[in-house]
Amino acid sequence: MEFKKADLTHLDEITEIWKDFFDFHQALNPFFTRSDQAENIFRSFIFSEMKNENSLLAVALKQNKVMGYVLARINFYPPVFKNPLYCQITDIVLVEKERGKGEGKKLFEQVVFWCREKNISRIELQVLPQNTKAWSFYQKLGFKEFLSTLAFTI
Repeated sequence: MEFKKADLTHLDEITEIWKDFFDFHQALNPFFTRSDQAENIFRSFIFSEMKNENSLLAVALKQNKVMGYVLARINFYPPVFKNPLYCQITDIVLVEKERGKGEGKKLFEQVVFWCREKNISRIELQVLPQNTKAWSFYQKLGFKEFLSTLAFTI
């Protein structure tokens, strides 16, 4: 599999993978139900991220077809922290037939390389508690639980 920075030619395939990814999460938690305009909004968002120097959008290609992607962004905590900058992985996803082959780790390694170039020493992400395969994957990569997000519905 080849890994490279995404460009406009990958936009449609990334969007299709994202729709499946989002629907998978919706099955785990109804909060992740897509809005009527979700696809168009996502496409616009991804297009802007491609041009953002503080974002990494990389794709995994097999015979020039997108098999997965990773989206990561530089973020920051308030300046009261000694090291406020960190990388937030928003999405890391492979099509189902490519999972379990080590390609997800290679996508993650794209983020690590990018972070080193940017002098970022911390990577964070969020994962649903119900997504046990993702939890296992991230723990194998060396992620440790840091914060828990709690939600209250009114």
